[in-house]
Amino acid sequence: MMSKYGIKIKNYEAASLYECYWGFRQYPDTETAMLSNSLFKDFLVESGMEVRKDGSSRDIICLAFSYKTKGYKELTEKIPKIYAEDKATEILDNIEKNKDKCIEIKKERLREIFYEDGVTVKYKDTEIHYKMLYRTPGKAKKGTCMFIRDSLYDKAHEFLTMNIKLPDKNAPIIQLGAYQSLITSGMVGTIEIDPDQVLVLKDVDSYMTAPAVTIELDADKHCVAKKRDAYQLKNCIFDGQALIDSSIFPDWADGYVLLRNHMTKCAAFNTNIELFMRERFETDYDTATVKDMFGRDVKVKDIKLICTESVMKWLNKLGQLIRND
Repeated sequence: MMSKYGIKIKNYEAASLYECYWGFRQYPDTETAMLSNSLFKDFLVESGMEVRKDGSSRDIICLAFSYKTKGYKELTEKIPKIYAEDKATEILDNIEKNKDKCIEIKKERLREIFYEDGVTVKYKDTEIHYKMLYRTPGKAKKGTCMFIRDSLYDKAHEFLTMNIKLPDKNAPIIQLGAYQSLITSGMVGTIEIDPDQVLVLKDVDSYMTAPAVTIELDADKHCVAKKRDAYQLKNCIFDGQALIDSSIFPDWADGYVLLRNHMTKCAAFNTNIELFMRERFETDYDTATVKDMFGRDVKVKDIKLICTESVMKWLNKLGQLIRND
C-alpha cells in the first residue's frame, strides 16, 4: 500500500554499493528514503514503475557520495575484525579474486564512474542496473542523486528534460540540471490552469546606488574584494512571484501556493484578478485584451494567473534550444 506521502525507496552510500558488488563487504550502508508525491512520481507510476505491496519500489534509488572506497590493505586488515571467521574468509577470498577492483576510489571519481556507467545493485532475488537520472536540488553540494532502472530511464529522462536536444558544443548542462528537477518537488495537491489563462509579463528591475563590497578578478585572475562607496545595485522586484485568481486558489492552501511544473516555479499569491479586471475595464471587460511579453493578445476575462518571465526557467539559455527544437 502506497504511503500518502509517496513511495518508499532506498538511499545508498555509493562506496558501499561498489564494495558489496565485488563482495568486499556483506551489506551496503543504506537508509529508508521516500520519492515524495509529485508530478514526476505520478508520471513514473503511470509509466509502469513497480510499487510493491508495502508501498516501496526498487525501480528508483538515491545515492550519496559521502566517502571513498577502501583499498586492499585497509580491507584485509579490517575484515577479520568485524566479521565471523566463515564470513571473513569468504570476503577475503573475494578480495583476492578481484584484487584489481579492490582499490581506493575517491568519492569524486566514484561519482564520475557511476554517472557514466550506472550502478548494479544485487538483491537477494535479482540484480538491477540503474542509470543516473538527476541530482536532487536539496543535496546538490553533496552530490546526492537519483538513479533509475534501465528500462524506465528513457521515458523518465524525456519527461524531466521536456525532450530538449542539447547541442554538441556549449550545451547549457548546468541550467538543464538545475531546472529539470523542479517537477520532482514534493506536492500536496494540483491545480489545472489552461495556458491561455496565463499572462506572462516582462520582469521589472529596480536600481539603487549604495555602498557595497564587490568581488572581482585582478590582473592575475585572483578574486579580490573592493569597497565601493557608490555602486549601482539591481533588484528584480517580482522575481519568482505570481498572482493567482481566488476562483482557482485551492481550499487546502492559505495565502499563497508554491507552484512547480516543467522548468517552472513560482510563489503564487491569492488575489482577486477577475474583480480587478472587471473594475478596470468595466463595460469592455468581456472583449478587452492585454498583450503579454510575447506580443500575444490575452483576453482579460480569461486571466487566472499573472507571472513574469523569471518564473519560466526555460526562457533563459534553454529557451533558444526549445525554440530551435
